[in-house]
Amino acid sequence: MGRGERLARYARGPATLSVGAGILGVGSYVFLTVAARGLQPVEFGELSALWAMLFGFVAGLWYPFEQETTRVVAVSEGEPAPAARVVAGIQLATTVPALGLVVLFLATLGDDALGGVVGLFVALGLAVPAIGLASYQRGGLLGRRRYGWAAWQLASDGLVRAVGVVVLALTHATVGWYGALLAVSPFVAVLLAAPGWTPLTESRVAAVPWRPILSDLLGLLAGSYLAIVLFNVGPLLVRLWGDAEQTGRFMAMFVIARLPLFFAGAVVSGLLATFVRAYEQGTPESFRRSSRMVATAVGAVSLIACVPLG
Repeated sequence: MGRGERLARYARGPATLSVGAGILGVGSYVFLTVAARGLQPVEFGELSALWAMLFGFVAGLWYPFEQETTRVVAVSEGEPAPAARVVAGIQLATTVPALGLVVLFLATLGDDALGGVVGLFVALGLAVPAIGLASYQRGGLLGRRRYGWAAWQLASDGLVRAVGVVVLALTHATVGWYGALLAVSPFVAVLLAAPGWTPLTESRVAAVPWRPILSDLLGLLAGSYLAIVLFNVGPLLVRLWGDAEQTGRFMAMFVIARLPLFFAGAVVSGLLATFVRAYEQGTPESFRRSSRMVATAVGAVSLIACVPLG
């Protein structure tokens, strides 16, 4: 296989997912723009704090599970059931303490948390399993290299946010309903992507030990949360030392500045399954050569993209 053919094979996943991520990004921007106009500045500030928690800390909790699901499904070549069930079991077990931390956080801050709006409290609790379920489904789709369905799930989430927020603004809904929309949209996206999901087949391989998978997940979680602190702590710090209106203004700039991250996730997720299979099936030297080639291509595209973004 020539260099151009290998590069085209690697580019398929990121290119397809970038379309879905782009629609999700546009939908997110529409959501925040319309919400900023439909809500009072203080209300939008509280919604912005919820946004930072959901798509920073909550999504960051589940992203490593998505990566590990992608890996175990990709490496199993159509027989991923035992390993995927282990990941699902650990993720399900993690949901309970995650919800407990949410309750503890809200109870500790009281009315200072999310402005005391009950609807935002409920949205935060519902979003924990919703985003987790979407991540698990997307990991399975990516592991099977069903990039179109994974992109459709991302795009559906963004479209539901965009259409829903327009309806909420026209009906003069309260801020709690805006939070509920953020919690419900991942569930809807999972349902819309369900036709691309087929049951994981049973494996002839013996039961998979859970300790190595747990070790992988802990390492991914550590790296994920170090990145989250850098990428998402800004709005929470502004809310801590400023007021809700300042948080809303900061969030408007913050979303634009972070737009490249939508595509960074698409590149990583789109490459993972192909890299896993290349590592398992090829030689170490061919894998290193492919890695260098893809890194060079991604770096060049990133530098070119800085021009219009700037």
